[in-house]
Amino acid sequence: MKRTASTLAGLVVVAAILTGCTGTPEPTFTPGTPTPTETSAGPTTYDPPADETEAVNAAEDTIDLLLIAQSEINAAGGTDPSRYDDLATGKALDDYRVNAQRIAKGPLANEDGENVEGQAKTEGVTVFEPETAYGQEHNGIENGLVILPGCMDISGYKITTADGKPAYRPDSDRNKVEFQVTYDAERKLWLVSDLIDFTGQTC
Repeated sequence: MKRTASTLAGLVVVAAILTGCTGTPEPTFTPGTPTPTETSAGPTTYDPPADETEAVNAAEDTIDLLLIAQSEINAAGGTDPSRYDDLATGKALDDYRVNAQRIAKGPLANEDGENVEGQAKTEGVTVFEPETAYGQEHNGIENGLVILPGCMDISGYKITTADGKPAYRPDSDRNKVEFQVTYDAERKLWLVSDLIDFTGQTC
């Protein structure tokens, strides 16, 4: 299954996923996923996972929602990252907020390696391709942590820095990463807690 999003190529691939996606599809929930509860406040809530399959499906849906939010936040200029609060936590939340700020204000490196201040423009999408997924115990909840190794493909994504030049790109458009998604029992939310870049490992 492929997961779509746009990514900020020019920062470390993991810490710098940024999106400027246009025409991003709405998320679809996989059969077998624990039934989410839509609330007027916005976030989708879940009961604790009954088994690993439910945990993995909910984690994948959360990644979809996060990447779609990322696309919309950065397409709008990166100035309002508040939606991340219901989709990410810890290191991941900090990274996504910092990346939105860099889209909004810079600095971003252009193709010449020059740091450019000012708002960047983004277009296109990147694709996250999970290779596998498995659950672990977390905070006393069986399968409360889901680990999803996979491949991030940024070949279809473009960033233009404020000086009108293409942003710097890494040597490879396809790099190995790993999402970690945890269940917050108090808030009844699945939250992306980390996105790890396996530096130098292409896919």
